[in-house]
Amino acid sequence: MPGQFRTPSDPPVSGLLSFPSSWSSGPLQPLRFRARTESMDWRRLSALDVDHVAREMDVVVLQEYISAVTFCDVTGERCPYCRSPADPALVNLLRMSQLSTEYLLHCQDYLSSQVSGLEDRLQGVLSKADREGEERARLDSELQATKQESKLRKKMLATQQLLLQASFNNYHKVNVIFGPHPVLLFTSGRTIKLYHLISTHQLTSSAL
Repeated sequence: MPGQFRTPSDPPVSGLLSFPSSWSSGPLQPLRFRARTESMDWRRLSALDVDHVAREMDVVVLQEYISAVTFCDVTGERCPYCRSPADPALVNLLRMSQLSTEYLLHCQDYLSSQVSGLEDRLQGVLSKADREGEERARLDSELQATKQESKLRKKMLATQQLLLQASFNNYHKVNVIFGPHPVLLFTSGRTIKLYHLISTHQLTSSAL
C-alpha cells in the first residue's frame, strides 16, 4: 500500500518493476547505489525558494539540484551554530530520500531505454506494413489484369466456337458419283448444286 514501509519478506527493489517480456530484450539491470561523496552548497540551498519551485513546477531548477541533493554526503553534517551532529532521524530521512530519488532515476533510465527500443520496433513494424501494403497493391493490380485477360480470352473462345458452329451448320453430307463408286463428301450448300449438275451430267452421259 502507498506510504507503507517494505519488510524483509517483500520482493527486492528490482522486482517492483514488472514489464511484459516483449517490451525489452533484457531484464531490468540491478540497482547499485552510488557512494555519497559530493558536498552540498548550503548557502546556495538556503537561498532557494522551494515554495516557488513547487508552485511554478520549475523542473529546470529541480534538474539543477537533483544530482547534488541526491549524491551529497549528509552523514557528517553538523549544526552551523552549535556544531553538534545533526539529528540522526533527520539524517536517516535525508538518506532515505536520496536512495528513493536514486531508485527513481534508475527506473527513469530503464523506462527511457524501453521507450527508445519500442520506438525502433514500431518504426520497423510501420515500415514492414508499408512494404506489405505496396506488395498487396501490386498483387491486386496483377489480379485485375489477369481477370481482364481471362474475360477477353473467354470472349475470343466463345466467338471462335460460334464461328465453328456456324461453319459446321453450312456443310451438308452428299453422295457424289464419280465413276463406278459413290464418293461421300461434306460440302457447303453453295456447292451442292455444282455436284448435282456434275452427277446429272455423268448419269446422262452413261445413258447415252
